[in-house]
Amino acid sequence: MPSAKVAVAPKPPEAPRQGLKPRPNLQKTKQLFDSISSKRPGSVSGKVEWRDGLGILLHPGTTPTGVVFDLSKFKGNANLFFWISRLPDRILAQPNAGTAAFTVEIDGKKDGRKIEIKMPRKKVDRFTVETIPVNFSGASTMKVTVDDGDGAQFCDWIFMGVE
Repeated sequence: MPSAKVAVAPKPPEAPRQGLKPRPNLQKTKQLFDSISSKRPGSVSGKVEWRDGLGILLHPGTTPTGVVFDLSKFKGNANLFFWISRLPDRILAQPNAGTAAFTVEIDGKKDGRKIEIKMPRKKVDRFTVETIPVNFSGASTMKVTVDDGDGAQFCDWIFMGVE
């Protein structure tokens, strides 16, 4: 007599309890944070802050948050990391929580010629980490602008670090 088979529905993918987190060099990331020459937090909830053990918090408000870094003391190649921090358990079911978008602009001079690099707008959420390779040599400033990415500023705790 054949045994009865019970169908089992597959488990839905679970939102990560811990945001994906690269391992930036916190000393270099703090040096980058200390080189901020200007910042413009977005209205209402925008922030630019140092968070020990994590990196640079760039939270968008109802308008984008922008920060300009003075790169005069930085040379060579590096990787910038952008990711969303851990979301509270009560927030995990919200699909628009923890999404943000950012742009990176670098300017300066190289070999006596003006350089301007504007990287395309990229999005991050609690499932992704974006790694941006940059060359600081000859660069004078780097502007990073973050926005909510999806029309809502709901737990959009985007962090930035440097390798």
